[in-house]
Formats: sequence, C-alpha cells, structure tokens
Amino acid sequence: MTRLPADDPRLALAVLGIATGIGQALLLREAMAAMGGSELAWGTVMSLWLVGMAAGSRLGARAGGHALGRALAPLTLLLAGTGIVLFRAAPALTGAASGETVTTWQAAWLWAAAVVPPAVAGGLAFPILAGRLGCGGAGRGYGLEAGGALFGGVALSLVLAPLGTAAALCLTGAAVVLLGPWPRRWSASVALAAALAGAALVSGDLLAAAGWRWAGRPGELRDWRETRQQRL
Repeated sequence: MTRLPADDPRLALAVLGIATGIGQALLLREAMAAMGGSELAWGTVMSLWLVGMAAGSRLGARAGGHALGRALAPLTLLLAGTGIVLFRAAPALTGAASGETVTTWQAAWLWAAAVVPPAVAGGLAFPILAGRLGCGGAGRGYGLEAGGALFGGVALSLVLAPLGTAAALCLTGAAVVLLGPWPRRWSASVALAAALAGAALVSGDLLAAAGWRWAGRPGELRDWRETRQQRL
C-alpha cells in the first residue's frame, strides 16, 4: 500500500475535512449550550457557517498558493478554538445576568465573530487544494473532504466528545499537525503535536473554570458543564 506524501492534495483535503467537521460540531455544541439548548442555535450556526464557507471559497478560487492551502486546516481549528472561548464568555461579553440565556439577537455579533472566521478559513482552502487535483478536481475534492469530515465526526462522537470540548479540540489539532501540513518540518510537527496532546490534559479544567467565572454561575454547578452532552 502506497503512503501518500505529506504535501499530497488528497491528504490535505481529507485533513481539511477532519478540521472543518470537528470544528463545526464543537462550535455547534457551544452555541447550543450558550442558548440553553434552543434550536435557534442550530440555524444560526449553520447559516453563518455556510456564509463563511461560501465567502472563503470565493476568495480561494481567485487567489491563494499551495502552502496557504495546506496551512488552513490548522488555522481552521485555531479559529474554532477562538470561537469556543467567545461562546463560553458570551454571558460576560453580552452583559447577561447570572443564569440568563444568551439570545440570538442579543449576541448576533458574537455568533458571527465565533463562527464565520473558521468557516472562511475552511472554505478558502478547498478551491486551492481541489484545483491541484486536475480535471474533475472539485468533485473528487468534495468527496475527500466529506470523507475526512465523516471520519472526524465518528471520532468525535465515539472518542473525543466524552473528553470535553477543549481536549477534543487539542487532540484534533495534534492529529492534524501530525498528518503533515509541513512536509519538511516533521520534527517540528511532532513537537507541536506532543504539546497539543499535553494541553488536552489541562485545557478542559481551565476552560471550564473560566467559562463558569464568565457566566457568573455558582461553583457547585461546574461539573455539570463538562459532561458528555454538556448542558443539553
């Protein structure tokens, strides 16, 4: 069985699918938690995600080099992490009272700031990488990215979700980095992946503590947030 080289666009597209699929799912979980399980969170996040992906794809079709395309999968996860922090800090950022649900209109700017940037990064990468596949690259690229998203979704559901949002994000980042966005910097990729795996051990508690501090909730409810289903 032939191993794909690290700079192969097929591998990069599959990795992109993992990053975008898991990033979107984690942001959706956070939005649902921030809005008390409201179904409006689904529509808000999904619509903003599609807007960001469309805008990114439009930009990627006009400009962008191969190196940029490979770098955007890790960037997508980094921006998703920023969005997760914004969702956790939503009560403090929007001035919601302790225990008050953050509404869609009240935090419209926050939803956009949390969701659109990672979606733009994911959309920007797709035409750049799919363009390297030659004739019919769009269709094949979509299949590869969808396959990566499916794999990432299964891994998130069965393995990563019980570990908490922060750990899931860190471990996904470690896997994405290790799969080789930088083909000539293998040692640096291994070191960064190890650092991310180590961060997974402590990031959950740190994020949970910060989230409850921002939300102004009583300390005895802290364990309720980081369950398999979060607050749903």
